[in-house]
Amino acid sequence: MQSAHVRVLMAPLLRVLVASATVLALAACQRDTPVPPPAPEALVAALNRGVAHMGRYDFAAAAAEFAAAVEDQPQSREAALNLALALINRQGDGDGSEAERLLRTALPDPVVGARTRYALGLLLLYGGRDADALPLLSAVAAGAPGDAFPAYFAGQAQLAGDPDAALGWFVKAQTANPLLRSAYYGGFQALQRLGRRADAMAMLRRFESLAGDPRAQMAEFKYTRMGPLAMAVTVDVPVAPAALPDGPRFLPAATITTAPGARWRAAGADTRSITVADIDGDGRLDVFAAHVLEGGTPNAVLFGSESGWRLDLTHPLATVTGVRAALWGDLDNDGRSDAVLVRGNGGSAIWRQTAPNTWRDVTTSSRAATPRLDGTDGALVDADHDGDLDILSLIHI
Repeated sequence: MQSAHVRVLMAPLLRVLVASATVLALAACQRDTPVPPPAPEALVAALNRGVAHMGRYDFAAAAAEFAAAVEDQPQSREAALNLALALINRQGDGDGSEAERLLRTALPDPVVGARTRYALGLLLLYGGRDADALPLLSAVAAGAPGDAFPAYFAGQAQLAGDPDAALGWFVKAQTANPLLRSAYYGGFQALQRLGRRADAMAMLRRFESLAGDPRAQMAEFKYTRMGPLAMAVTVDVPVAPAALPDGPRFLPAATITTAPGARWRAAGADTRSITVADIDGDGRLDVFAAHVLEGGTPNAVLFGSESGWRLDLTHPLATVTGVRAALWGDLDNDGRSDAVLVRGNGGSAIWRQTAPNTWRDVTTSSRAATPRLDGTDGALVDADHDGDLDILSLIHI
């Protein structure tokens, strides 16, 4: 297991929750109003694939998907806008001019008009055409006062020629999002140009104070850092409401076949965690219940079958002590479930399923040991969009 596949991120609970919300908000695909008409299923599938490639920063693959969608559905402004965004980020020969052509063609469209104006404004600003970019960016910023990014880039478009006006835009960006660090640095630059040194240094200190805040954001010419209006968009296909199925909502309770010597802990205030995953890869869901048994085998590993649940006291994960949460996912992309056991004594443990039903503790070899940290919970997410799962660990401090 290569250590590059596992990254441990640790922060106080409140900060982690806010940071997670920020990551999720950045990953979400936004759309303008009014709602476009229903899209063909083939277009939906193509745009979904392209947006996924954008999320992995594979702009060449995304451009290929979007170009095919444009060829198949030339009337789709969403496909044209996505293609333009992919070209802007790919930055190959001729990509800028083709992106500008696509965006200017889509400008009148009421569904993607605001996004198109914003993307065109960014493209012109990046190319040094500040005067042409300013009307587009300022119009978008005026129409979306709650979005700090258009105001920030409108300020950048005026920084060289009118620093006083630029300062006004940077302050608006700060008001819309007090955690956008770039807005404070832009304000610092504008104040310096205006000769207001004391105010500039105060602005710079505010910029620097956010360096360690995981909620803070930066604005730059990079995908996911140009704001939600510069993200690739998906379209929906109409789905008919599903009819409620007949019969009971739940099947009868299934029998748990216990193992000799198993003793269940009495109800109490001890930390318990119950998670569900296909642990053995047989296509059935299994159950992992932490800290529910007495003795040297504290965890119950219950394998599902047609007849019920079988308790396995010999499973390697059953003997891991101090488990407060179990995280399941394919950490090494081999098609088998792996586990991260978040522990409150001795640090969390990473277990890899090296072969079917064969488990190995790889905490040390993956260079992710946290022996002095008191883990409480966590999650497995692709935090950096590289296609591998990363580990988000919540700790008690």
